[in-house]
Amino acid sequence: MNVRINRSRISGKLRAPPSKSHAIRLVIASLLTDVHLSNLPKSDDLLVSVNIVRELGVKISNGKFSRKKSTPDIKKQLWFGGSGTTLRMMLPILAFLGGEFKLDGEQALRNRPLKEEIIALSEAGLEFSSHKLPLTMKGSYETDRFRISGWESSQSISGLIYVLLLLGGGKIDIIPPITSRHYIELTCSLLRSLGAKIFFEENTITVEESTLQKYSGKVPGDYLLSSFYAASAYATGGSIAITDLPEPDKWWGDHSIISILSNSNIESSFSNGTWKVSSEKAGDRIESNIYESPDMAVTIASFAPFLKGRTRMDGIENLRTKESDRILSIMSVMQKFGVKSRSGKFLSISGRPPVRDATIDTMKDHRIAMLSTVLSLYSGGTIINAECVDKSNGEFFSDMIELGGDLRLIREQ
Repeated sequence: MNVRINRSRISGKLRAPPSKSHAIRLVIASLLTDVHLSNLPKSDDLLVSVNIVRELGVKISNGKFSRKKSTPDIKKQLWFGGSGTTLRMMLPILAFLGGEFKLDGEQALRNRPLKEEIIALSEAGLEFSSHKLPLTMKGSYETDRFRISGWESSQSISGLIYVLLLLGGGKIDIIPPITSRHYIELTCSLLRSLGAKIFFEENTITVEESTLQKYSGKVPGDYLLSSFYAASAYATGGSIAITDLPEPDKWWGDHSIISILSNSNIESSFSNGTWKVSSEKAGDRIESNIYESPDMAVTIASFAPFLKGRTRMDGIENLRTKESDRILSIMSVMQKFGVKSRSGKFLSISGRPPVRDATIDTMKDHRIAMLSTVLSLYSGGTIINAECVDKSNGEFFSDMIELGGDLRLIREQ
């Protein structure tokens, strides 16, 4: 699918898209306790996690996930599509379940690094045929204490937290630096809310024997998915109110985009679950280290051309191993719209709005498609392979139309 976007003004009110990160963690929690989700997001990645837990015996009906009471020997082939989150979180859990698994996924997922996670699991007693998909894994744990490098993926560490709950407790020693620490904190916070006893201090996670409560409720809204609507309103001279967002957490993470914007002089405020952003004040450049929340890079990039001065992001090392090489992807989008950018140990973007209509190939990266939409709403543009937004937010383009966007979806015959 391609999308043609003409210059438009984005303004209004909408509900935040449900968080894919929360939803996947809750779905995986159905291997430990019963879960009922009343607003399952329209997300390809979430569908992968739903299919995986179903394959492992969880009964699913109308958003209700009923855990299996026993864990027989398992020998299965499992397909992970393009969901790196599901794959990395499930690898350690599959090892707990025992048996032999053959794992595979789309080409983009085959290119994602798994080496550090597989090294850690191999040291714990598992056998793997490869450090990348496709692979076969078998064996079982010989320890309740794990040691894993923190630079490759936070999701691997989140998966080990679930394993320690299944094992009845243990420890994870993380070798710093720890990338995307926000998402480990998110896992800890969510599981604590269900009764898990988890302690995350410096570079060590301790899990004690716990009995998890059942979960029933909504999937919370997502700040970074919401941020592309906020950026579109700001870029096009509008204002927006985004509802159904959770209270910002105490640690630095995706929710910190609210304060990052307000610190750059943009009208950005949060109250009673609603985030408001307007274009009344001209914002100043952003300077931020995004190492603990690397997905924020694409959000900041969507605001950067409309701010005064040159925005700079540090801590960009892990952007090269996302759905695309996001350093190159962001710079390519900027170049096509006539916005200057450069990179080294940092990524910087000049405060110069798009000067021309552009045609963008998303490289099948959902956040790059959303970034391209923001810039296209200002100057006009065409997005190729736009269906990749379904990875995280299948309502993205229809939401933009509701907010005043002049968009035409062109589907292949």
